[in-house]
Amino acid sequence: KGIFLSTRPDGLCFRGDVGIIVAVLKGKAVRVGRGGSSYEMDIDTGVGNKKMRDYRVRNVDTPVYLDETVVKQRTQCLPLLAFPAAMVQRGEWTNLGYCRDALQILVDAHFNH
Repeated sequence: KGIFLSTRPDGLCFRGDVGIIVAVLKGKAVRVGRGGSSYEMDIDTGVGNKKMRDYRVRNVDTPVYLDETVVKQRTQCLPLLAFPAAMVQRGEWTNLGYCRDALQILVDAHFNH
């Protein structure tokens, strides 16, 4: 249970039609091991490492890993930018990376100082 977030733009790109770049208020966070669940723990956020296929490389099943963050409450997410998930599925995420980096600078300057 919770809201699943990825540190990679392609991490959850096949879970819907729209991707959203969000600022996250993690609160009390704990790294959760394989098969672990953070939902019953007295924490706000669980972080785990998940193996996935690298969709940037077509027809290759090379596993890559991403940190998957699961927050318990929607109030922990501040939506900053929505984009069509098809951009990531087509491998067009260079501009998304630039947007993410620019947004990170703004968030750092105003909230993470």
